[in-house]
Amino acid sequence: MSDRWKQIKVNWQNILASQAVQSAETNRELHLSLMSNLLELIAHVGDTSNLILDPDLDSYYLMNSIVVQLPKMLKHSAQVRAIGHSLVSAKRPLTREEEVQLIGLYSAIQLPLRGLQRGIEVATSNNPSLISILEAKILETTIATNSLLELTHRLSSTPNRVTAGEFYEISDTAIAKQLQLYDVLAPTLNQLLQNRIQKFESRKQQVQLFGALVLIVLLAAFAGFSRNLWQRRQAEQRLSTVRAAAELERQAAEARLREQEALLRMALESAHMGAWDWNIITGEENWSKEVAEIFGIDHESDHSVQTYEDFLERVHPDDKPSLLQAQTDTLESGKEYNAEYRIVLKDGTIRWVNSRGNVLRDANNRPTRLTGIVMDITARKQAEAALQAAEEKYRSIFENAADGIFQTTPDGKYISANPALAKIYGYESPEALIANLSNQIERRLYVDPHRRSEFMHLISQHDTVIDFESQVYRQDGNIIWISENARAVRDEAGNLLHYEGTVKDISDRKQAADELFQAKEAAETANRAKSQFLANMSHELRTPLNAIIGYSEMLQEDAKDCGYEDIIPDLEKIRSAGKHLLGLINDILDISKIEAGKMGLYLETFDVSHLITEVQATVQPLIDKNGNTLVVHCTSDIGTIHADLTKVRQVLLNLLSNASKFTDNGTITLTAARQEAEVTFTVSDTGIGMTADQLSRLFQPFTQADESTTRKYGGTGLGLAITQRFCQMMGGNITVESTPGMGSVFRICLPSEVHDLPRDLTKDKPPADLSSLNQVSSVIAHQADPSKSPTTILVIDDDAITRDLMVRHLSKEGFRVETAANGQEGLHLARKLRPDAITLDVMMKTAGWSILAELKADPELADIPVIMLTILDDQDLGFSLGASDYLTKPIDYKQLTRVLDKYCPRQSSDRVATVRHALIAEDDPATRSIFQRMLAKEGWTVATAENGRVALACMQQQLPDLILLDLMMPEMDGFQFIAELRSCPTYRSIPVVVVTAMDLTAADQQQLNGSVEKILQKGICSREDLLQEVSDIVSARTPLSCKSGEDSHG
Repeated sequence: MSDRWKQIKVNWQNILASQAVQSAETNRELHLSLMSNLLELIAHVGDTSNLILDPDLDSYYLMNSIVVQLPKMLKHSAQVRAIGHSLVSAKRPLTREEEVQLIGLYSAIQLPLRGLQRGIEVATSNNPSLISILEAKILETTIATNSLLELTHRLSSTPNRVTAGEFYEISDTAIAKQLQLYDVLAPTLNQLLQNRIQKFESRKQQVQLFGALVLIVLLAAFAGFSRNLWQRRQAEQRLSTVRAAAELERQAAEARLREQEALLRMALESAHMGAWDWNIITGEENWSKEVAEIFGIDHESDHSVQTYEDFLERVHPDDKPSLLQAQTDTLESGKEYNAEYRIVLKDGTIRWVNSRGNVLRDANNRPTRLTGIVMDITARKQAEAALQAAEEKYRSIFENAADGIFQTTPDGKYISANPALAKIYGYESPEALIANLSNQIERRLYVDPHRRSEFMHLISQHDTVIDFESQVYRQDGNIIWISENARAVRDEAGNLLHYEGTVKDISDRKQAADELFQAKEAAETANRAKSQFLANMSHELRTPLNAIIGYSEMLQEDAKDCGYEDIIPDLEKIRSAGKHLLGLINDILDISKIEAGKMGLYLETFDVSHLITEVQATVQPLIDKNGNTLVVHCTSDIGTIHADLTKVRQVLLNLLSNASKFTDNGTITLTAARQEAEVTFTVSDTGIGMTADQLSRLFQPFTQADESTTRKYGGTGLGLAITQRFCQMMGGNITVESTPGMGSVFRICLPSEVHDLPRDLTKDKPPADLSSLNQVSSVIAHQADPSKSPTTILVIDDDAITRDLMVRHLSKEGFRVETAANGQEGLHLARKLRPDAITLDVMMKTAGWSILAELKADPELADIPVIMLTILDDQDLGFSLGASDYLTKPIDYKQLTRVLDKYCPRQSSDRVATVRHALIAEDDPATRSIFQRMLAKEGWTVATAENGRVALACMQQQLPDLILLDLMMPEMDGFQFIAELRSCPTYRSIPVVVVTAMDLTAADQQQLNGSVEKILQKGICSREDLLQEVSDIVSARTPLSCKSGEDSHG
């Protein structure tokens, strides 16, 4: 110790000698060395001299750290912050004076830090339990303070390299950590004192129990007291030697303090704090400018001096009792003053402030001053209030939510649950739920334990699970459906803490879904029954209509030939009524198929100008009926369109029919134009027009413009609805513009290349076996035998009336007609007669599809054109089976004749008259009769068959030149007949014209494709149409027939 004292004296002499001659830097270094030696000496004296009589020195060392070292360090840190704030905020260079101040503050902070560490080290060495409490805070404070020291060194040497953000972060962190350390050390010191009291209390009990040892303890205490007293005297002697040095230090510190007061004020201002000092004895308070600003005092007034009463007047009345109690506790106990309270400004504004300070005492340990800082914490309090309100809000949501909310450990134990979750699982309270589901949740809760495993797998993979549905047990054993949403909650290191989420009871939704599924199944069953009913009804309705229309047409011709002109109008009324009824049936069936999604497209490429010509010819009689004029604008080079020809034709006919109906003595214009990838059809008229209200209901099924329109013009209101749906099916649209009294303009835009949409194909149409139809061409040349005269048509139809009408019409057109009432008979006649063409009814009792398949599978019959006659609009299936053409029942006999002439042309007058043979395969007797009479009248010999089997038998007796085929026949229907026909090479070249009342689906048309020459709809095609088709078929084949005859007969 003497060496240290000698060194102190040497340093002091050097200072005195160098004040006048040495530089300021040298003087600063000498002062710092002297201060360092003095502080080390003081610490050494305190550590070695045992000045305190109490053997438990840890509490005294800890008190020294709190009361002496830490306040010094905090004060000097604030001074560094004030200087640094002035530098970085103004971005100015460091003055020489400031450099000297920073160098001095470096040591002034470093030395208390060492003393603080030493004091805490002694305290923790005697109390290891304090290590866990103080170690982390001491380390944080040491690191933060060392960072501040390093920052101080950088400010004194290279201040321009210190950024404002870095400076404020390091300085504020250091001051905050020092304050936090104070908050930890104070209660720790209190705990040490409490431990000492408890220790002495336990000793008291021991003294009472062991009276015999009292004397020994007193003697030992007396001896210790004497020893401590002697040691104190020795310490006082030693301390007297350092008083001079301490006085020097005090004087130097006061000088530095005066120099730093302005900087300290700046530091407080930058930290948004104000300093205050309360003279307890006089009641006078000194406030800094910042305190005055916080308390709302005018800057221009004298705010520096206030009285204690002035201060209390500004404190909120509700907070005065707690404030006074905090001051009393500080004055009595000496602990740090720390109080949060509200103040009321002159304008009524309320602010929250936090005051912190320490009490100063005189030599008699009486409190004389309370000094400290005050900070405006209004923003923090508002944030805390908002946070509390949010917590209360979320707690209310948690408690009152309709969905269950939970937290579980990773192994499934419930941490928390809300009342809704308890209610879902059937428990009285969340506590009961947590207690009962504490383990084995996968078996006690989940009906299927594997669902819990799947849940855990998903959440472990993705950290979230959304809408995870499971069946669980309620407490009463009932099973319910739940939907879970959950997520994994992890800490900052990514470690799993728990799962949280929501649970919703979806039992009602599941039940509704099951009921909906059952209702859907029932609806689909009913829809299938309806579809089957409509298919059956279409055949049952169209078959008698075929006879009505067919016989009425024939009777008109007979009446005209016999001179009974007076009954022709009546017969025309019958035919017109039948056509009208057929149109209604077709519209209803079409809209039903559209709504059921069963309406398909049969796409083909066709010439637009040819379509316009055909439509013009068809609609002209309607145009003329009301005295209208039809104007057509269509260039010959408009080109082709790939679409459903039948539907495009029907759309145009619907629009032109409506235009003709609602226009008298006006002009109707049909325009076709190509625009890039679209073809536009426009139908305009000069008729009655429509209002905006009528336009809004125009495309609704079963709806017309108004009741007066329905009464005057009739109709079902389905035509435009069907037209719109057809356009939409083909990827197009229809628009309308109309002005009452001026007319209407309908515009249809269709893509030039229509693409078919996926659809359900009917599954009850394909033939039993089509394996033999590996290769079927779309157009098959029929090698007719010219020795057969006239051209022979085989009509296969199970309807006797149809067969009769076919014979009569075709015979009248010069065809030889043979009929078959069923498919097998039709196949027989086809093989026997080798007709030039075959008409086949699809809807025979023996499926017409099977007959068609047999016809095309027979190498001898495969070349015979087959014309499908059907009620169903299903061309694809027939064409796929090899049908040559397609007609829909009731038969338009003009169209039928054209089809027959196409495949089996009749001999012209300059040729050698030949008898043409036709085979009619039709199960309906009336239809057979009509066909037979029609063809016989045209010079045909006709064989009939009521089904495909009979038709095949007839063909074995004589090959027809043409076959008229109904598709719906008993035993062997038209499809089966065509298959048999095309499988035989002998029959393969005979043209087959399908005349049917069947609605052919796209699959049916595909099946007929290439096997029949033409498909005619019964009741739609007229007698003239049928005869024209027959004539066209025969005419087209005449050269081949002649050549074949020459080759065969020389």
